Amino acid sequence: MACNNPSKKTGPKRDLIGKVFGRLTVLKLRGRNQHGQYTWVCRCGCGRFSSVVGAALSGGHIQSCGCLNREKNAILVLNVALVTAAQTQRFWSNVARGRPDDCWPWIGWLKGDGYGGFRIAGKAFRAHRIAYFLNRPFADQNMHVLHKCDNPRCCNCRHLFLGTQRDNVHDAMAKGRLRSKAKGRPGEANHNAKLTTKQVIEIRRLWRSHTALRLTQKQLGRRFGVGRAAITHIVAHRNWAHVRSL
Repeated sequence: MACNNPSKKTGPKRDLIGKVFGRLTVLKLRGRNQHGQYTWVCRCGCGRFSSVVGAALSGGHIQSCGCLNREKNAILVLNVALVTAAQTQRFWSNVARGRPDDCWPWIGWLKGDGYGGFRIAGKAFRAHRIAYFLNRPFADQNMHVLHKCDNPRCCNCRHLFLGTQRDNVHDAMAKGRLRSKAKGRPGEANHNAKLTTKQVIEIRRLWRSHTALRLTQKQLGRRFGVGRAAITHIVAHRNWAHVRSL
């Protein structure tokens, strides 16, 4: 009788060799990183080579070696020499500074992504980025400023470090904060969801009913305010597949 060998190594679910993601062309599988994620060697359109986590590629989170991000954010380089004393004082007045090793949360305006926001010369910067470069004015401005503490509002420079776009995405994935754009959040956790879990269960119950009053998919769509195609995917468990009550 054959039995499964738990030590047998398996490869990635998808072969990405030859596929193109933005400016990146996948050349070969490199192996697993320290988090157990498969990484792929890619060539960027600018000529550089980089190793990228497969989920970051297929999810659309990384599309270049970093050159695309530098081009997009070139206008957001903070010229620390032009930041006035008044602006610096106003900035730090919006930071709840505590003990040296504590998180220092931003208490001012928050951007839509949950990070603190502060305007200088008409440009909206992330607050933790300003905090970092005010303390380290000669650091590389083409780099991302990442959080060790995983608190987007924190402006304590002891909790911040520089990294590339690839580092930024891999760090977010390792901490479980980044999901594939193709999958999104399931069910009611997805802000685009038009139905609740109870409604999905009820739709499947009504569809499986064998009474003479059984509703068509079009009628179910009208009752629950969605299209017939949505009902088709729900009863076939292609959508809301995590709801398995029926």
